[in-house]
Amino acid sequence: MPMQTVPPSTDPDRALLIRTLEKEERREQKTALLDFTIVNLLFWAAVLCSIGAVLAGVFGASKILISALAGTPALIMVIEQTFSFQVRSSWHWKKMYDLKHLKELLSFDRQLSVVDAVEQKQQFEREMEPLFPQLKAPFLQDHYRVDIGQTGARRTRTRVKPRNDDDQHIGTTQESA
Repeated sequence: MPMQTVPPSTDPDRALLIRTLEKEERREQKTALLDFTIVNLLFWAAVLCSIGAVLAGVFGASKILISALAGTPALIMVIEQTFSFQVRSSWHWKKMYDLKHLKELLSFDRQLSVVDAVEQKQQFEREMEPLFPQLKAPFLQDHYRVDIGQTGARRTRTRVKPRNDDDQHIGTTQESA
């Protein structure tokens, strides 16, 4: 569905910001639709694999096929839980609607200055950034953390303490004697 463009403005800074907001709004809409499509495809793939496993068992298919079909929904659940496509889709929809609201305010409320609009945009981006769902991979949570600050996000590697003597090489460097 195409976005409606706003009437051209006489202020070049205002017009530039409106075009920028329109581009960001379209990008967020596309990303939200992609995440929404992925989560629905995963859901229906899990349902169809479950039904397929039952039918394969009824019609005497090979054990390998039945096992593959029966195990696929669990794999799909792990993928959805790890990447949180549904939550990401909601996050992108919210951001899209916030951008649309700001664009409409900027287009039709001449009392709102461009500087104030940019400040509102930056404020809402700061509020949205920590709400973005993080990757939920338990094996990465012990090793990586994301620091969000004034300069943006950066990934840092943390050291892992060995659980026993066999794991001593993990996360540490070996020193030669």
